[in-house]
Amino acid sequence: PSRVSTITFVRMPNAKRHGDRIPDGYAGFKWYNVFYMFEVFAMECYSNTGYANAFTNGRKCVAYNGGGDPISISVLNSQNTFCLHSFEAISVYREAFTLSVTGYRSKQLLDTKTITLTTTNPTLIEIGWERIDEMRFACADTAEASPNRTTFALTCLNLLL
Repeated sequence: PSRVSTITFVRMPNAKRHGDRIPDGYAGFKWYNVFYMFEVFAMECYSNTGYANAFTNGRKCVAYNGGGDPISISVLNSQNTFCLHSFEAISVYREAFTLSVTGYRSKQLLDTKTITLTTTNPTLIEIGWERIDEMRFACADTAEASPNRTTFALTCLNLLL
């Protein structure tokens, strides 16, 4: 039987108060352009953004795309795969933010999903992709180029193991 494993970003090794890049190996994955931010810092420095609304259900830390650029999360060992059951995300600066999520296996595109996010509440997105080895997240609206238009936060990733 499968079980859901939830990554909530709260147990960062050598965590810094203001946040930093998520290190490769965290939760068994490679993290490209993925940063973390704790609730205390977000409330002090970003209280008028979607960050302030991201900390629901007891969450204390979120992951976000550095510089508003795309992110990639992949397996450490290319022989392994995982199932992306669901994830929760919020737009940081812009209402009606369109997020594109893509799943890959052995560099081959398997599926894409496009979701609209707001800054008011995290959205739970059901995916159900099986046997992927990489997932990528990016702003779907390529006309929006500045970081304050393309930043989003992930509050959790739910994987089936």
